[in-house]
Amino acid sequence: NLRISLGCSSLRSFSQTRFLTRKSSSGQPDPRSPFVRAIDPNSLLKIPPGMLAFHATGGHCEGPLLVNRGKNGIADIVATLGCLPQSSPVTTSEACTPPIVEVTSTFCAATGGVQWHRKFWPSLSLESRWYFDEPSQLAIDSFTYLGIRDFAAFGFALEPEDAPHTPDSGFVGFRHVTKKAWILGVPVPLALSLVADGVSMPHEDGLGWRVEVCVEHALLGTIVEYLGDVRLLPGEVSVPQN
Repeated sequence: NLRISLGCSSLRSFSQTRFLTRKSSSGQPDPRSPFVRAIDPNSLLKIPPGMLAFHATGGHCEGPLLVNRGKNGIADIVATLGCLPQSSPVTTSEACTPPIVEVTSTFCAATGGVQWHRKFWPSLSLESRWYFDEPSQLAIDSFTYLGIRDFAAFGFALEPEDAPHTPDSGFVGFRHVTKKAWILGVPVPLALSLVADGVSMPHEDGLGWRVEVCVEHALLGTIVEYLGDVRLLPGEVSVPQN
């Protein structure tokens, strides 16, 4: 299996005026992860430590995905240009396992952001950085594309959600809902933009979570949707500081 380690690299941006690191009231970057800042503090206590640590302080998870691309040709082209995964095999004759996703997250204390590297089997990769936008109170996922940092960005509200399959654990997961979008720092109306809503729900043992994501467009419909269960690598469970 491919193992990817993504360090805290320089955050030079094509559109620096929009995506400069947010400062705290003291003028210094807020040291907390955007996930910690965007989710209600009471709900944070109910997210499994491993799941929270991955999103807040970094880690590595992987697992199989079932992927379905949109039915029309334009949606398929958009998915390909966006480096999104291919649909899963539909016949048993294909000697192929479901696409594997591997995600490495790395917290950067100097900026308060989290770098993500997603690897979709067999060869697609997506890099982005998460940060917290103070004015909108949204968690921003800002993507590198064609070598250009912050080419496209999405602002998400992170909404806690009870885990229906783990009633005895008391765990909660969260839903991410697209509220804003930008291309090269320019706001794009959601009616014209892709949206990428989804939900992450913890497993009963707290060492993994179920992921369901639907990327869609108001005019084109579904671009791609995927669901699956990812697991933390052994030894990657720690409790982040709130």
